[in-house]
Order: sequence, then structure tokens, then C-alpha cells
Amino acid sequence: MPCSETTFLDRWRYSTGGQVMTSVHKNKDTFFSALLSGRVSMVALVALLLLFLFSFHNSSIGLQDTRAPAWSGSFYPDNAGELAGLMTDLTRQAMHDRPDIPSGTRLQALILPHAGYIYSGLTAAHASLVLKKGQFSKVILIGPDHRIGFENAAITSFAAYRTPLGTIPIDSDSEVLGRCGDLFRPVSRSESLEHSLEVILPFLQYSLQDFSLVPVVAGPCDIHRAAMCIDSIRDSGTLLVVSSDLSHYLDYATAVK
Repeated sequence: MPCSETTFLDRWRYSTGGQVMTSVHKNKDTFFSALLSGRVSMVALVALLLLFLFSFHNSSIGLQDTRAPAWSGSFYPDNAGELAGLMTDLTRQAMHDRPDIPSGTRLQALILPHAGYIYSGLTAAHASLVLKKGQFSKVILIGPDHRIGFENAAITSFAAYRTPLGTIPIDSDSEVLGRCGDLFRPVSRSESLEHSLEVILPFLQYSLQDFSLVPVVAGPCDIHRAAMCIDSIRDSGTLLVVSSDLSHYLDYATAVK
């Protein structure tokens, strides 16, 4: 069930001793949040991120073909050169207000917005500044369903995802999720139409360059079970990314709080 992100973050900071670092970019009405953990378990962290969505079904996966971009040319440019140039420009702008990452901490997860780049591109670029080429070899990307409506979570039936910047292979761990009880299953219509994953990918490609992908489109689910399943496919080379706008309806001052 959806909840107030502001209220939930307050509770999370209290229960974890302030281990969640959240930075809201002041020039946009979306957000940037990087989550770093010391004492907090990864299962708890995954559960937190799933709550931002409202989250997660099964079935074996017959991976085939490549998912073509559905929203290039509307949410973001469909020309590779234009898109790469926009990524460079947004990154250059974001450098003027670079996120402060505490030394001695290890990045485990990011939250990025999934609006059109004209609205949220600069915020996403701020988040991407904490990433480096080759830093992670696998990305688990979770976004909410906007198109179909279903319980639990959709895993991919594709062998790769394509954007104007290139093709991203699907990691074999996507099939592992498909064997995790009744939580994860392919929902191809949702995956083909969903924008919340697609618009994040160019930022990851620009920053990390080479990585494999575990895409998940989330609906309402048993959050603790889903978190444990996702944690089972995570290692030190894995970045967890949650696609969420946090708020569309609050006024700016309240959203910043």
C-alpha cells in the first residue's frame, strides 16, 4: 500500500539511526536520493526501497529478443548523438552542485526520478554523479507499474533492453527471481509499455557504460519476501536502483521537507 514518503523517511531515519542519506535537489520539484548503509542490513534496505513503489509473481522465463525503447522521442531524445550530448550537458550542470558522499561509505542503492528529462533530467544527473565507469557490473532496476495494474512484480521475458545509447544484456539472475515462490512472473504488456524503467537506463549507460540488467516492474506485494528474494541475487558488484518520483502533488516547500 502506498504511504507518505516524507513520513516513511522520518520513521526510517529514526529506526536506523540516521543511516539513510537523502538529498533533494533544490532547483527541481523532483528528488535525488542516494542510500548508503553501514549497520543497516541489505534486506532492510531493499524493503525500504520497495516501499517507495508499493511493490511484488512467478513463472519460468523464456528470454527472447530485445525490448525496443517505447518512449524515446517523447520522454527523452531518440537520436543517439543528441541523447549523449544531453547527458553530457546535464552532467556538467549537475557538477556545480555535486552530491556530498561521506567518505568511508559504500554506495548500495540509488533512487532516480522517471519523468521526462525536461522535468527531472537534472535531478537524475545529480544521482548519476556518484557512479563511475565499471563501478558495478549488474544493476537491479525496480520501477512502479503505470500501465496495466497487477499484484506482485513483473520480471522480463526479453534477452536485452535497447536505448539509443546501445543494448543492455539481461542478467541471468532475472531467472532466479522467477523461481522465487509466487512473487515474480513475466507481464509482457506492462514491461513493453512501462516508462519508469526505460527512462532511467540512459543515465546508467552514460555513467557505468557496461553492465547487465535485472529489470522489475512492481505492483503491491509482500515487501519482506520480495526484499529477501532480491537480496539473494545481490553481491558487491550489484547496484540497486529504484525509479520513483516520490511526490507529484505536494507544493515545493513541503516536498523539500
